[in-house]
Formats: sequence, structure tokens, C-alpha cells
Amino acid sequence: MLELILLLLLLFFGITTPVRVESNPEPVQMMMTPTPTPEIIFTDAQVFPVDVESAVAYFTSEVPARISLIVNGTLPTGCTDLDIETVEFQEGNTVFVSIGQVVVGAPNCPMMLVPYIETVQLEGNYPLGVTVIVNGIVANQDAAPAQAVNLMPIVVDAVTAVQTRSTPWDITITVTGSLPTGCEELPVEIQQYREGSAVYVSINQVVPEGQICTMMLIPYEETIQLDGQFDTPVTIIVNGVEVQS
Repeated sequence: MLELILLLLLLFFGITTPVRVESNPEPVQMMMTPTPTPEIIFTDAQVFPVDVESAVAYFTSEVPARISLIVNGTLPTGCTDLDIETVEFQEGNTVFVSIGQVVVGAPNCPMMLVPYIETVQLEGNYPLGVTVIVNGIVANQDAAPAQAVNLMPIVVDAVTAVQTRSTPWDITITVTGSLPTGCEELPVEIQQYREGSAVYVSINQVVPEGQICTMMLIPYEETIQLDGQFDTPVTIIVNGVEVQS
């Protein structure tokens, strides 16, 4: 009977189960993926001036005139695949021309001197008789024909070099090829540039702007005496064609 009474009391007041509460629960660690820092690429370009040894200016006959330049010098780096930037402006009776090599970042250029022989066509129109200064060098205008603006390279097929027996040697080269136009009567301009054990020869036909020529192949052959004398073998490069003395 007593047991029945106890059972009824338990059912009346309910049966509870003790619950243990943690006073200091262990914190839950959340995994967070860090945001990657974007890569910064610097593309600032520097322009290094070409070391100009000489320059020749050619003017058209009309006023204002167009100007073409033959520039000889060396590149500021040993890289030959970098862009060349030309900037020109006029101040009074002088036209200033800046020619530089554009260097981006830190290219791996060889430690060597690379000749620069180029024909540069200025973009502006200028009065006749202006003084042209290229990277600090005054351009020679004495041999400038009045109507010549386009300087077109001779197509060189072969170069033969002949030197004297006694040293120092005098060297003569014979260049064969063809004219770049069918106008046989137009003059040809020859420029030489010596750098160490190499001699660079640039041969261009002077073609007036708007000149009409026949579509025919005209052979070209010229014997050229190289400037100076030589006591060691040299490499001769004529419009990109190379021969050893």
C-alpha cells in the first residue's frame, strides 16, 4: 500500500532528470580563408637617350618643309628589341629632336654596344633653314638635296671586301644588289659608322616625296673605300649584310 502511495506522488509531481550546465563552454573555432593580396605589377617606363654621333638633315623644297634625318650613334642598352621613342618640338629657329630607347622594368640586356643607324622622318612641317639638334648634336645640312625626304635602303645581295697587304690595312668593299625603286637617276647616300671591330655602312637612295618610278628591277653595284685604316680583322655590315675582312 505504501509503495502505491509513493508511485502516485511521483506521477503527480512529475519525474525530472537533472541537467548539468557547463559554466565555461569550450569556444567553437571557425575556419576562415584569408583573402589573397592582389599582385602589383609596375609598368613605369624610362626613356634613355640614344648616344648620337652624327646626324644629317634633308629638307623638302616646299614651305613649310618636311625633314628627314639620317642618325648615327649607339643604343643606350645592349637590347635591340626595345621600342624607340622620338619627340620633336620647335623653339624659335631651332627644332629639337629627342630619340630614346624605352625601357620597361629591368630587362636582361647584354653588356655590349649596339650601333644605331636609322632614317627618322619628322612629323611636323618647319620653315626652311631651321637648325635641327638631335640629342644635343647639330644635324649637318650641307649635303641635303632640296627635294629629298624619303631615304630608301638599297637591297644588298653580296658584299666583297679587299684589303691591302701591309698593315695598317686599307679596306675597300664592293656592294652588289638592286635599287629600291625603278628610278635609276636618283642619287644614293652612303654613310659609314665604326664601332670597335665592326664597320656599319648604310646605303640609301634619296627619293623625293611623290616621285613616280617604273616597276622594274635596276641592278646596283658600288665600290666603297672604308674610312680610316685597320690593324685587326673587322666585321663589315652593309644594310644588314655581314662580311669579314
